[in-house]
Amino acid sequence: MSVSTRHFCREESVVSGEHLAGTGAHRASMLLVRWPKGRWTRTIDAASDMTNEEQALTAALTAGGRRVQLVDRKGETEARHKLWLFPENLTCSVARADLTRTLAAVTRRDFTGWEVSDRRLLLVCAHGQKDRCCARWGFAAYKALAARAPDDLEVWESTHLGGCRLSASTLGLPAMTKHGRVEAQDANALIEAERQGRCLPRLWRGPCHLPPEAQAREVFQRLGQTQPPEPRQVTRPATCAELDAGERSVGQSWR
Repeated sequence: MSVSTRHFCREESVVSGEHLAGTGAHRASMLLVRWPKGRWTRTIDAASDMTNEEQALTAALTAGGRRVQLVDRKGETEARHKLWLFPENLTCSVARADLTRTLAAVTRRDFTGWEVSDRRLLLVCAHGQKDRCCARWGFAAYKALAARAPDDLEVWESTHLGGCRLSASTLGLPAMTKHGRVEAQDANALIEAERQGRCLPRLWRGPCHLPPEAQAREVFQRLGQTQPPEPRQVTRPATCAELDAGERSVGQSWR
């Protein structure tokens, strides 16, 4: 079956009635590395100008259970890399020449030179190299949120946060609040919620540490419903790449 390349999986998700509840899973152990967005690749932890040693170290961290993601925002200098560790809530800034040494130290859980972060972060998936929805909805949401961000909340573009069909997706740290279908008009409400380290129920995808069913239950209770609907098998919207190829996938959703 031929599918228009102008079709977006985000639109498919909305039309199908797929609910955000139950889609909030995200690994709590993370390393964020500031890297120029223009050098991101389709892989969440790889940039086109990374050295072989840098790639090997990020791969080792991933294998050890820590999710590595790249972030960026306008105005950052290319001469240095900011890094954050979660759930430790630590941060540091290093010159490119010192990045390999710093990554190697993290693999050994040596956090010498790191300090406790005193600001909340809000990541916005704008990983257009991976999915067109994140370029279209993600970047628009990022611009709106960044324009309204107060001094105590930093907004960053991020590589893949999971669920491109639910873009724009955001992740608040260190609170681990994950939201979906964020649009420009949601910026003020989401910023205020994130400043307080709480969720915005109508856009909340669920507690990151719980299985899907428990996530959905928490979301629906927060929305004032005592019981979530029963899960059922539905045709799940495919990624934009799959739509371009005329493919479909099947998964579980909450409606």
